Amino acid sequence: MQKIKKYSSFLFVIIGGGLLLYEVSKTDKNYYFQVIGIVLLMSGLFLFNTRITSKTIKEEESFVKEEFLEEE
Repeated sequence: MQKIKKYSSFLFVIIGGGLLLYEVSKTDKNYYFQVIGIVLLMSGLFLFNTRITSKTIKEEESFVKEEFLEEE
């Protein structure tokens, strides 16, 4: 299942980007193809971004916990 998501996201980005570049370079523009290109590009980037995990490291608590000692 992961390989299908990986290849489909890559394919969406390539097809969407190619479609956008093709439509932008033409003099007679078809806005439906531009919209489809944007949707494919953004969907591919979204699928690609969902597979990336966060690398943030939680820092330990910076304050010192005090222990209350019972005085005898």
